[in-house]
Amino acid sequence: MNLTKINKSKYFSWVQCDKKLYFDLNLEKKYRNIRPSNKQQLLNYTFEFFDRKYKNLYPKLTNKKDIISSIKSCNTFYSLDFKLENEKLSLHYDAMLFENNIIKLFIVKPAIYPKKNYIKELNLQKYLLNNFFDNEIRSHLILINKDYRFNEELPDLDQYLNIVECTEKVESLNSNEIELNISQINKTILSNKLPNTKIGSHCKSPYQCDYFDNCRTKLPDFHVEQIPNQSKDLKQNLLALNITDIKKLPDMEYFTSLQKRIIKSVKNSKEFISDELGNIMNSFKYPLFFLDFETIISPYKIFPNTKPFEPIPCMWSLHSEKQFGVQIQGMYENKIYYDRYYKFTGEDPRREFIEKLIVSVGSSGSIFIYSDFEIRILKKIAIMFPEYKHKIDLIINRCVDLLKITKKHYYHPKFKGSFSLKSVSKILTKENMYDLEFVNSGDDASRVLIDLITNKINSGQRKQIELDLLKYAEKDTLNLVDLYKHLKSVSEFM
Repeated sequence: MNLTKINKSKYFSWVQCDKKLYFDLNLEKKYRNIRPSNKQQLLNYTFEFFDRKYKNLYPKLTNKKDIISSIKSCNTFYSLDFKLENEKLSLHYDAMLFENNIIKLFIVKPAIYPKKNYIKELNLQKYLLNNFFDNEIRSHLILINKDYRFNEELPDLDQYLNIVECTEKVESLNSNEIELNISQINKTILSNKLPNTKIGSHCKSPYQCDYFDNCRTKLPDFHVEQIPNQSKDLKQNLLALNITDIKKLPDMEYFTSLQKRIIKSVKNSKEFISDELGNIMNSFKYPLFFLDFETIISPYKIFPNTKPFEPIPCMWSLHSEKQFGVQIQGMYENKIYYDRYYKFTGEDPRREFIEKLIVSVGSSGSIFIYSDFEIRILKKIAIMFPEYKHKIDLIINRCVDLLKITKKHYYHPKFKGSFSLKSVSKILTKENMYDLEFVNSGDDASRVLIDLITNKINSGQRKQIELDLLKYAEKDTLNLVDLYKHLKSVSEFM
């Protein structure tokens, strides 16, 4: 393999894991689980902000030679969207301002808080600049003001953008480490040999690796990483044991009660059912409702009177089970009904969302949810529409969190340490498995919802994507129905 210059992607891929860099260089894109980026709009806002502020004051440079010459000549300028490179590195820069003989460096991130990996990225860019110049460098992040409220107009960029000085944090990092990293990255690239790096916490830090599943094909079915909520000390203790299979773990006191329950269930190949589960499952009132919300979260304006990254409810899915007086073999015959709400037209759906939900759930019966997410959304809607607060509070009081019940009173080895509905559904009916073309997770749902609402979907795919989204939402609540029935069934044998 020919040695190529290291860019940001290669550098941070290797920093996370040398095996990840190897896969980046050698696997076809179809095998990658690439995260979509939503940075471009914020870049456009940033460029507009800088042009408006500095266009009439300083020249705008884009050429590398002009930038280097101006800094060495102490000539003030600003630059947007440019590349700088030497024999080792090739980096893309979002924005730079040079005035008073000081280089002011800016990286744009569609986020509301500075993260450690952002600071490391600033440090890498500073390192390259230091190879050209001796000037003082001040480092900044351009983030989004989480308290900004969108209205009908375009964003006020002076208020919407949040420019955070990070010079002190960047200066605290060791730039000598970058030189060592570059040397090791080149060795990885030249060797063209799959590194023998073991899985670990780096697989999900700072993001879940694109090749997460690739490295787990030959692991034990019940690997120790499936033990949830591992503290740093526990991870070190497990590493010291050099045991990867949960079934081979010795008894250890420093496991939590939940972790002990999971380990015992795996070792015995038997589900855990608490003594209290039966009474709990018999305590709910008919009609039963199974509710799930789909929301969109965006750093940009989708609807007025919203904030960046505020969850905006756009869809709900509702299965209901009503009890009838006819008994068959000692059991009441129940019937399942389905209702849903969605609006993909681009109009703000929130008022209609809650009005139709209030009608659909009626005034009685237990409402099953999975996590407290729906409750948090309902509380936000109650603030926005105070005229419905009383009815919303009554709905909240009827909500039952099946996640809490499952986590405390039930475990099946096939969960593999995860209590997500997608993981839990693996023990339920195969018909409800997530196997759609476009939507198979909450993140998928949020992403395509935004694209549908903002009309950014290819017209040829729109109908199929809408259908997949509706099927996905229906699957979520149907899986809640099946989980309820499963918990009730297994509890009857206690």
